[in-house]
Amino acid sequence: MIIQDSKFQKMYDLSEEQLMLRKTIRDYTEENIVPRREELDKEGKYPHDIHQDMGELGVLGMGISDEHGGLGMGMLEAALVYEELSRGCTGVATAIGANSLGSDPFHLFGTEEQKAKYLPKIAEGAVAAYALTEPNAGSDVGGIQTVARPDPDGKTWKVTGQKTFITNAGVASIYTIFALTDPSRGPRGMTCFIAEVDPQNLPPGISFPKKFDKMGINASETREILFDGFEVKSENIVGGKPNRGFLHAMGVFDASRPMIGSMGIGLARSALEEALKYAHQRIQFGKPI
Repeated sequence: MIIQDSKFQKMYDLSEEQLMLRKTIRDYTEENIVPRREELDKEGKYPHDIHQDMGELGVLGMGISDEHGGLGMGMLEAALVYEELSRGCTGVATAIGANSLGSDPFHLFGTEEQKAKYLPKIAEGAVAAYALTEPNAGSDVGGIQTVARPDPDGKTWKVTGQKTFITNAGVASIYTIFALTDPSRGPRGMTCFIAEVDPQNLPPGISFPKKFDKMGINASETREILFDGFEVKSENIVGGKPNRGFLHAMGVFDASRPMIGSMGIGLARSALEEALKYAHQRIQFGKPI
């Protein structure tokens, strides 16, 4: 590292617990991810064994409160963890980190009943996905076209539309799905729903027709989702009230972007380390470059 650990600790006033957390993930990454990262990228499959290990280490529930089965840690701890994971393999870090992204809507904005029901499942190892992006709506969140229409009984809604570039789609068992419940209001008519899906036994109305063949980050599986009358429950509207999904999406981005930044730092560290290693091995004109 360019910044020595002692200077980093002084700069951020890291506690002994934070230093131990970073060392634990750094050691795990060095032993279990770095030697496999080329293999993981070539296989292009979700790293279920690493996911299980992250659960045992508490990473999956790191930001979840003790009350809901987590460790109650904050953003700095998350940044430390995901910098180390990304140094090992950005695909693995993306796959594991997407569980936090997929659960953030109900973690941050859910009712107490929703938190009590779903957060322990995330901490215990359920895979989550955040279903927002569409072919014509990525950064432009307000441009989504997926709709959800209420059933006559008022207890369920039917979702119809298409999502794309969804991390963990087809692997996850818990989805947060953004859809327009009042299209006349544009972004202000957007709602976020929680849905449970058995990836081995898909319910009617949901399919994953395309897995993307990417240039990298392949340990993170990315797919399209098609909804054709997919049923979601009114009780699973995040926060209990419709038409607040746009605010929820923006809040999730605010909470998740620092983690993305730390992943970039981890990737840059790895690139620098490999470049330095090569520079000391490469001989030109009779001496290392």
